[in-house]
Amino acid sequence: MGCEGFKTEKDLILKDPAKDGASSELVCPDHLTKPDMITEKNRFFKLKNYQKKIEDLYAKHPEFLLPEYRFNEMKSFVKGGLEDFSVSRETNTFGIPLPFDPKQVSYVRYDALFNYVTISRDS
Repeated sequence: MGCEGFKTEKDLILKDPAKDGASSELVCPDHLTKPDMITEKNRFFKLKNYQKKIEDLYAKHPEFLLPEYRFNEMKSFVKGGLEDFSVSRETNTFGIPLPFDPKQVSYVRYDALFNYVTISRDS
């Protein structure tokens, strides 16, 4: 609740019981609240499938990302292991219905990723 973000258990943090006298529990790192656990069918972008290709691209074309400190940041992020991410929700009524599955709505602008690929380096 609050951010409506998809979090896995490894994304959660242990709430410090010494600060507020509460018992230890896993909470959202952004809002420090206990997340609601829901189960639903989602469509995922299979980002894990591109791990090796992205690593190879970075190795062969170090000029691909600029400035260099951002390149190093991205290499480190990718090296940490890419995860698939949800691009739709079944339980929401707002969003854009997927043309191949009208029970699912797109609630993220994953198409915005193409902006990062196509943006001019002169911008």
